[in-house]
Amino acid sequence: MTGDIRGAGTNSKIHMVMHGAKGIKNSGKVFLEGGAFERGLIDIFNVEICELISPLSRITIGHDNGAVGAGWYCEKVVIYCPFTGIEQTFPCGMWLDEDEGDGLIERELYEMVSLRQKKLKMIKYRVTICTGTVSGSGTDASVFLTVIGDLGDTGDRLMYMSKNNVNKFEKGNHDEFLIESVWLGQVRRVRVGHDGRGGGCGWFLDKVMVREEGQPESAAIEFPCDRQDGFFNMYEVRI
Repeated sequence: MTGDIRGAGTNSKIHMVMHGAKGIKNSGKVFLEGGAFERGLIDIFNVEICELISPLSRITIGHDNGAVGAGWYCEKVVIYCPFTGIEQTFPCGMWLDEDEGDGLIERELYEMVSLRQKKLKMIKYRVTICTGTVSGSGTDASVFLTVIGDLGDTGDRLMYMSKNNVNKFEKGNHDEFLIESVWLGQVRRVRVGHDGRGGGCGWFLDKVMVREEGQPESAAIEFPCDRQDGFFNMYEVRI
């Protein structure tokens, strides 16, 4: 954010380095191209780096001093990482100008921790539940499923409405469901079961496949059922 004072804007090239915790890793110098950097304006950039270094310990921001009226008054920098959900604010409120203040054109900024926010990224998971093809595989019981990842789980979700079959969990079905949840990081396992109600509630589960909505089918993670015969009547079975 550029400050709202006279002469605050700049046409210089702005660069930034993001430093990870304890300063062990950093983003390298990132050039913030395409911004206006005009008085009182907020410029937004999408920055991609190879390492996940959020939360940051500090940032370095500066410019090349390469334009007429190169000085810049930086109010603050706000950085949000969608993978951790952490938003950090780095106040500045100073000139980066050879002719103003202390004459520095590059500064290290530290987070105002009291302003840190946790903004959870919401996504949809497409879950495909595959019922076996042996006799009596299907079930009329209510099926529940939990997706579990590195950052948490969805909690038990009732598999209420199949996206592609009117009669779900029938012999040979590949029933698809959408689950909206906070981003779970890398999906590691699923937990599935049913309530045991209804005549012939036993169910032969073949496998479950999970992928983020919008990803190709080839990106789905497959979880085969680990039951020897595939039939179960318990509430919960891990696969």
